[in-house]
Amino acid sequence: MKKFNVLMLGVMGLLSLSLNPSYSSAFEISTLDILQSYRAQNVIDWKVGDKMVYSVKAGPFGNVGNMEKEVKSDDGKILVIRQFMGLPGNDQEIEIWLDKTNGEVVKVIRNGKEEQIPDDNLEVIDQNYETITVAAGTFDCIHIVAKTDQIPKIEVWANPQAIVMDGVAKQFMQTNLVPLTMELTSFENGTNN
Repeated sequence: MKKFNVLMLGVMGLLSLSLNPSYSSAFEISTLDILQSYRAQNVIDWKVGDKMVYSVKAGPFGNVGNMEKEVKSDDGKILVIRQFMGLPGNDQEIEIWLDKTNGEVVKVIRNGKEEQIPDDNLEVIDQNYETITVAAGTFDCIHIVAKTDQIPKIEVWANPQAIVMDGVAKQFMQTNLVPLTMELTSFENGTNN
């Protein structure tokens, strides 16, 4: 099982744009690894109904679609996160099952089929604090720059205290095809049930 990292969850959708479907899961797990390093505890206190909506931009092509992620269910031990990427001719739905007791990714399901959980080497290159503005508002964020064996550059701006779930306000990934960017357009709080 792969150790949970909150940041990864925010960025998994970017890899869904790639021609290689394995990039998507690898990127998501790498992002989770990044944020895990910056959390004091492996406490996942997200609520069913927490939801985030992002615009998706692909380099010179501009806006190419959107991504939604939400907490689908919570049985007290397993938290299921659903991500839907709406792109022209390439819609994808991904579920990530997280064990709340130890923060491990238990299962990844893409378009109804279970996938192997990627285990990519993650290296954090830099971190700092920045204030950024996206459609959902202006946020003081931790800005993390990292890379993996498959992805030469990953950037994430997150504030889990001001934004639901993993708190990702903006994310960037340099792929072999085009640079991909997702920016938060809206979010909503769920319930404790």
